[in-house]
Amino acid sequence: MYKYFLKYKGVILFSSLKYLEIGITALTTFIVAEELGPGEMGKSIPIFLFLTYSAYLTLGINQVMIKNYKKLQSNKEEQDFLIINLQYHLLAGAIAITLSYILLSNEYWLFVGFLSAFTILRSYFMTYFRVIDRIHVLNKNNIIFSLLFLIGVLVFVENLYQYVLIWAISMAIGIICYFIDAYKMLNTIRKRFLTLNFDLLKKLIVEGVKLIGIGIITTILLTFDRLILNELDLQKDILGNYQVADFFGKAFYMIATTVLFYYYPKMIYRLQNEHAYRVIFFKKVILVNIILVVFPVCSFFFIELIQLHFFTNYDLLSHFTLFNVLIKSLVFSSSLFSLIFISVNKEVSYLRNYVPLLAIVAGAYFYVKFYDIDYRLIGFVLLSVLMLTIFTQYRACAKIIFKTNE
Repeated sequence: MYKYFLKYKGVILFSSLKYLEIGITALTTFIVAEELGPGEMGKSIPIFLFLTYSAYLTLGINQVMIKNYKKLQSNKEEQDFLIINLQYHLLAGAIAITLSYILLSNEYWLFVGFLSAFTILRSYFMTYFRVIDRIHVLNKNNIIFSLLFLIGVLVFVENLYQYVLIWAISMAIGIICYFIDAYKMLNTIRKRFLTLNFDLLKKLIVEGVKLIGIGIITTILLTFDRLILNELDLQKDILGNYQVADFFGKAFYMIATTVLFYYYPKMIYRLQNEHAYRVIFFKKVILVNIILVVFPVCSFFFIELIQLHFFTNYDLLSHFTLFNVLIKSLVFSSSLFSLIFISVNKEVSYLRNYVPLLAIVAGAYFYVKFYDIDYRLIGFVLLSVLMLTIFTQYRACAKIIFKTNE
């Protein structure tokens, strides 16, 4: 047992602290949902959608950093890589604030804009500490942020405006922590920070766009339900029920992806260079898919038990949570298959599998803008097409591995 702990000490500690962070976040969500109620939570959907999609203003540069950082040959190459990444993240943050002003209401735009900018900047530091194998820094700073957010919610939050404000302040303090941890690196690149390397930026964006395509697909899969619901003429209480159910779905997704997050850089490297590992990985993915079937059903009964004491005014929560966890399970499955496509530089083939589903999502989105339709029917159709898409990915991955072994 002790030898097992020593062998997997890094991932065990990271996962344990990550689950602690998720627990704190879940507690914060419970308190906010109880305090604001389903009506006020229904108003938050546009805010969460903006924060989700504005994160992709980075254009996949973080993914390029993970994929290529260990291949860099000299300190100058590393510094150039870090400088252009940080420059672009600061620019993306400024663009996020501008878009928030354009797209959101006057009441929330400033705090949401800065929250989005802080989130983008945090992603830079998180990626940096991942590729230099100091992932414990993420644990420390994310727990600090989560605790500050929880305390702020307990003491100050009584409405949605205060919720967003406390969120932005907590995130700002979290960013300061990252600046302190990255002081040595920032001091190293300080003198050359104003140097612009457009050729390297162009190269990063060209490669990043392919990788971010996979990230955007994942995000669409995680949010298409709320995008469509937001266009339907539904009561705020129904939307509030769904937003809280989405919190539960996200908690499950974060738990499921924790180990994947830790090993991602190493897994990509091994999948790129070891054919035998691809076969083993593919078999493990199939096993994980079988296990994932259990979780949506368990989530339904879990929420039913919770509602004996909490969330008693959220009438549809258990049914919406069942649907959300099922969607997140399928998205997690798709993320596992995507690693195989990335490792053999077939990102475009992965994206092509999703063309029919994206067409249906787009059709449904524009249809509900002009016509009434039962949201349950839309959910059933989209869920069915998503399942078919995952099966298509399974077959495509099998072909990739079979050809590789030949």
